[in-house]
Amino acid sequence: MHFDFFLIDQTVKERLVARPEPNGFLQGEILYASGPVHEIVYTRREREAGDSGWSSAKKMKYFVDGFVGYSFAPIRFITVAGIGLFCLGILASVGLVIQRLWFGTRAVGWTSVMIMMMLLHGTEMLMIGVLGEYLWRTLDQTRSRPLFIVDYQKPPANGYPANRLQDDRSCEPGSDRATESGTLPDQSGKLGP
Repeated sequence: MHFDFFLIDQTVKERLVARPEPNGFLQGEILYASGPVHEIVYTRREREAGDSGWSSAKKMKYFVDGFVGYSFAPIRFITVAGIGLFCLGILASVGLVIQRLWFGTRAVGWTSVMIMMMLLHGTEMLMIGVLGEYLWRTLDQTRSRPLFIVDYQKPPANGYPANRLQDDRSCEPGSDRATESGTLPDQSGKLGP
């Protein structure tokens, strides 16, 4: 989705202002903080006067901020590539050893150098990917993004708070309203769950 102009309500604005990010990506933050999005298609007109201050370098930085800030796909790609290279290195090593034993080789030491290079580079990429996964999860936990956003909370039907035993101080042990099972009577006098 691509958008240059947007309308947001006061709730979304308050969510955005409440948790500023140093390298923020406004479109991603709006999509994260809002509910369903509706698109209005328009035709962009040519600039009539002046030049844009939005240089290619600024656009690239903004793209990287959005890509890195809202996707762990690059790190996952490095991990998968490391696993793939390591497995390919093992298969190639077996093939090179078989070739060396049956057909010989003209360059002495070439087989061992190739085996070591493939296995080590695959292992390095795998370890970098694992470290990247840990760093991404640490970064994700240090952000102030909530796990979920509650737009509306429906009041309970029976009039009691959602966690009745903790919120109702009159239900402490020894109270005439407390029961042995830890439940409260509803308005009809029956014990509720």
